[in-house]
Amino acid sequence: MTRQRCFCLCACLTLSLSAVACGSSNSEPATSTGWDKARIGNTGVGWWVNAIKSAYFLSVKISPSSQDDTTGRGKVINFTQKVAGGVTSSTADPATLVPAPDQNSEWQLDQNQPKTANGVQTANTLDSATALFDGGAADFWDSSRSYQPKALAWEVYTNGTYSLDLKVVQMASVADASSIYDDILNKSLYTNVTWTACPGTDPNTPCPTH
Repeated sequence: MTRQRCFCLCACLTLSLSAVACGSSNSEPATSTGWDKARIGNTGVGWWVNAIKSAYFLSVKISPSSQDDTTGRGKVINFTQKVAGGVTSSTADPATLVPAPDQNSEWQLDQNQPKTANGVQTANTLDSATALFDGGAADFWDSSRSYQPKALAWEVYTNGTYSLDLKVVQMASVADASSIYDDILNKSLYTNVTWTACPGTDPNTPCPTH
């Protein structure tokens, strides 16, 4: 397999979650506190969660956080659940899903990231996303795909120990969100991560114990 989908087979065989990890759009039950579908992986320097909820794709990374850092792992899972849990049928602007500092007793805006130090930043084209963050912007806006994001919101937080990077991508439909969730694995931003499916059936342990 050349499209980085070998992780699917591993996750399917190991976790008996073939329908979840291999891209069925309606096979994974949503939780009351979080996502419709998600996966977690460690880049070697941080834990990364990808999730979808309705027509929204979430990319959340916490660093520095090694594979044996269960505290950091738990924090990024909990943060992602809360963001995903904020999606309602009336949600339109992805920036409204980005928690403000006064909504997070632990997390403050990271002053070491000047572009987001004063608040959430948004983009609705590849050019505007690239102006915000060069690396990985093209992974979201890929002209070869039949669908494109409607908008993206970006914020970076810190709690003094960890930095947490949140990107919320609004898609045109639930089907498009599921498609970018599957297709973005082929992009450079994600190829160095070994992913594990997160069923989310138990809100207290939404991802398999590492």
